[in-house]
Amino acid sequence: MRVLLCASALVACLSSQALALYDLQITEIWPGNFPNDSNGDNQTGDWFELTNLGDMAWTSADGTLYFDDSSPAVANADQMFGITSIAPGESVIYVDDDLALPALTLSIWHGLWDTPLTNAGKSVPQVGYYGGSGLGGGGDEVNVFLDTDANLEISDIIDSEDYVDADSSGGQSWDVPNGIYSHPSYAVVTAANDNGNPSTGTPGYIAAIPEPASLFLGCAGLGFVCLRRRK
Repeated sequence: MRVLLCASALVACLSSQALALYDLQITEIWPGNFPNDSNGDNQTGDWFELTNLGDMAWTSADGTLYFDDSSPAVANADQMFGITSIAPGESVIYVDDDLALPALTLSIWHGLWDTPLTNAGKSVPQVGYYGGSGLGGGGDEVNVFLDTDANLEISDIIDSEDYVDADSSGGQSWDVPNGIYSHPSYAVVTAANDNGNPSTGTPGYIAAIPEPASLFLGCAGLGFVCLRRRK
């Protein structure tokens, strides 16, 4: 009996390890401060957030990451640099750069976001970079490839997310899990640019937004409890 129990435990352990996988998903997209001229200069390069929703770390030994925007093509895919591992549950940022001065690009991003994130009690994420197509204010798409065999193919895309027209949402990131532009009521807000337009987003973490129906049910339940107590 003891042998059977040990064998069962070993099988369960091996099965759980076999099921342990990394799962890199695009969870936030920041297309810039100026979808139209009224919002002033961009404060940083365009950026997007990649979150490991799996239960195993991704490391650079697992493959090379690439970026392209809408209508992705292997020929247009640009390598992503600067991050060698993403732990389970971790969200990291990749900023668009011309690859000439990546240190300056990262310094500008951290200079804008580090203090507001720290003041909000949030951790500063890892930040990498890529030299690719800019994200359009009128709506665009982020595609991430993972090349595991040094033969990049269109089938290597591991996630693709788009966002709607940002013309009325200058400086706000597209919150992929919630399907909305980040709002100051729950997101971090930076200092403003030359036209009084700050950047707004949740870089490095995923915000849970209660749905209106959930809020209604919660309030209704609280009201019911209060009524019972009054009786």
